[in-house]
Amino acid sequence: MSMEWDYLGRIQDCHHKTGGGVYVITHHGAENRAVYVGTTSCFGRRIEQHYYGYIRGNRTIWKVSGDEDVYTLMTAFNLRNYVRHFQQLAKQNRIWASTTLDRYYAENLLLPNQEFDQEWRRFLKDEYLPNIGVWALKIRPYDAKKAALIETALQKSLVSVFNLGRFFNRNDLSVLGKIEFNKYKVKISDAFLNVPDLDDASKLVFSTLAEKVPPKEAYFLAKKQLSSVIDKRLEKQKERLRQRQEAAAKYPRQGVPWSMADLEKLRVMVVGFEMKPEEIAEHLERSPISIAKKIDLKDRLSLRQWRSSTEELVSSEE
Repeated sequence: MSMEWDYLGRIQDCHHKTGGGVYVITHHGAENRAVYVGTTSCFGRRIEQHYYGYIRGNRTIWKVSGDEDVYTLMTAFNLRNYVRHFQQLAKQNRIWASTTLDRYYAENLLLPNQEFDQEWRRFLKDEYLPNIGVWALKIRPYDAKKAALIETALQKSLVSVFNLGRFFNRNDLSVLGKIEFNKYKVKISDAFLNVPDLDDASKLVFSTLAEKVPPKEAYFLAKKQLSSVIDKRLEKQKERLRQRQEAAAKYPRQGVPWSMADLEKLRVMVVGFEMKPEEIAEHLERSPISIAKKIDLKDRLSLRQWRSSTEELVSSEE
């Protein structure tokens, strides 16, 4: 059986649409990208929920300008910890993160103390929503399980091809929505007569959804499209490695367990000579940050008594 994708228009213009099936919310920037995949028995009602969810601040908003690619924020390529990456972006006001429609107050789940303020509302109204569109795949008659299988296949394939991270350490919560059949392999037998107007890699994902895994070409195209952000992250990794190597050469005892002799030297330099961590570092061959942390830790654990004797320091570590 073949099914066809229809463009329903901008998100604010979809409230009257009828029918049910699978829908894809897209962001139009440097590339047209899928930012949410869902299912519903009534497109109009569900899209209206999304729209007013955005207005209230109960939907995820990616702060990119009109000519930027939203996947440069969403991708986890060359990231060791993508949850931390998203948290940092939230602190930089680049992501307003929400994962559910069933909320009556706005909360950035990555940064709970942040407010959905006028700047976020202005960006949403003037820059984000005008670039949000909706594609729908009608299933007649509506079959909830069939829709969920297609939804899951799309989410898994797009997450895999573009290495899309997750806000939290839960495999079933992707940035494209909750994955219903995350623990199972899904098989799609239906073919699409067309594909949504997305980037070339995503089009390839949609057109080959019935295959066991996305084709290698899709991965190649995705990395090519995101080469700028991938290269920047790779350079940062190389720079961090270089800094670690320099630190290892400069502070050869960094990471070595502290001996009694080390602790006594530290106590004498702190108390007797009032030396700063930067000055102590040269003598103990450890980084100033490591030394400062050790001093702070032992001050707190021993109520500063270790400065009189290292015995308290030893007992606190035992």
